[in-house]
Amino acid sequence: MKKEQNLEILRQKIDSVDKQILSLINQRMEFAIRTTKYKKEIKDAEREKFILDNINKSDYPLLGKELPQKIYNAILEHSCGLQDKKVPTIGFQGVHGAYSQMAAKQWDEDMITLPCKSFEEIFEGVQNDIFDYGIVPIENNLGGVIGGVNALLLSHEDISIIGGMNFPVNHCLLCNQNANYRDLKNVYSHYQALAQCSDFIEDLELITHIYYDTAGAAKMISEKDPDSSAAIASELAAEFYGLKILKKNIANTPHNRTRFFIISKNEKPKTTNRCSIVFSCPHTVGSLGEIIKIFSDNKINLTRLESFYPGDGSLKFFTDFQLPENPEAFDKLLDILGEATIELKILGKYQEKEEK
Repeated sequence: MKKEQNLEILRQKIDSVDKQILSLINQRMEFAIRTTKYKKEIKDAEREKFILDNINKSDYPLLGKELPQKIYNAILEHSCGLQDKKVPTIGFQGVHGAYSQMAAKQWDEDMITLPCKSFEEIFEGVQNDIFDYGIVPIENNLGGVIGGVNALLLSHEDISIIGGMNFPVNHCLLCNQNANYRDLKNVYSHYQALAQCSDFIEDLELITHIYYDTAGAAKMISEKDPDSSAAIASELAAEFYGLKILKKNIANTPHNRTRFFIISKNEKPKTTNRCSIVFSCPHTVGSLGEIIKIFSDNKINLTRLESFYPGDGSLKFFTDFQLPENPEAFDKLLDILGEATIELKILGKYQEKEEK
């Protein structure tokens, strides 16, 4: 019995290493795709020789010389194939399994999703043509406005909103394959996810631990393998990190949705049903009310009105509204708004989707 137990433990360690190997190879492919924007040619014989020479200098006695060469020849060939396809890329904030990545795949399943550490990295990547697109959350119906995105939209004038998505957030309780439901004591996730699932957590009497990201919590659980701990994250995170889904849809309310913007520097959407603008109004009593009345008088439905202080002492308002079917009505609206506001900027005309 002891031999069988030791064999199972060793196999679990092997499985864990295999997951790490594949994760690192996938990360290497992502870096390779990013280099495409900086290179004139996909194939770089001098670079490949440098890599293979370094592999030959490495001393891994159990691998020998032939196996690393075979592995890296396959990796380099696959890497060049990915770069040569020139598949559009989209940057998202977080690690693999994030809800932003799920929304990006729903928007266009053929895009290559590339993780970023921050919203700033997404905007800079789009600005500098590292990414073809970016996806950023703008608001959650339970958690409110997502901080920082409005300021980035203002500071990157070449970037436009070219798409919108209202995406359902379905929190799941994830754990390692060998974990037992009854043995769970701790749960890790982003503070908003923990708050949104507070009833479920209290029922199980779990101790909460705030983590920087929902998918990041799932990644940590998969790597550190704590059988007494679980993560609250997405179904995609469970799939990516090989975790078991103990329970789906554990939020206090089933109506949890996050709205995302798709941003681009060069893309022009083919169809549009929504527009986002930012404006400043005169510092007089009732001026904002008069501007809102302009939309009402022109029978245009406002879907968001949000105040924002950019840090220069001014007050700006972000506004989303449904586009009128008649283009002339839109042009008329802009003319009237231009006269009524101090500053007016169109952030984008785009198609907004609502996923069920």
